[in-house]
Amino acid sequence: MLTRLSWIFFFLPAFLWAGSSGSIQGRLSIEGERVSPKGAKVSVKEKTVEVSADGTYSLEDLFPKKYDITVEWPEIGTQIKTDVEVTTQDPVMLDFVFKPPKPLIKN
Repeated sequence: MLTRLSWIFFFLPAFLWAGSSGSIQGRLSIEGERVSPKGAKVSVKEKTVEVSADGTYSLEDLFPKKYDITVEWPEIGTQIKTDVEVTTQDPVMLDFVFKPPKPLIKN
């Protein structure tokens, strides 16, 4: 049976965590084109999310601090944005725009 003190230590971290996280949201696109970012992923050290069919992503429940954000888009490329500061205020809006891939030249 848990004592009152045990209950406090059990629930206190969850209570303190509530409202003390931030998020990063945005969109992936290719310059001048409208394509679905199939297979693209956005990640920070602690977590990775897949980009939705409309190009949007959302990294939720992040501790307030600075992050390096990595986007990996198969066959298109990788981009990294460093020192992105997350706070508990508004979500960080962070879009990634890729250059169009160069067409393969066949001989």
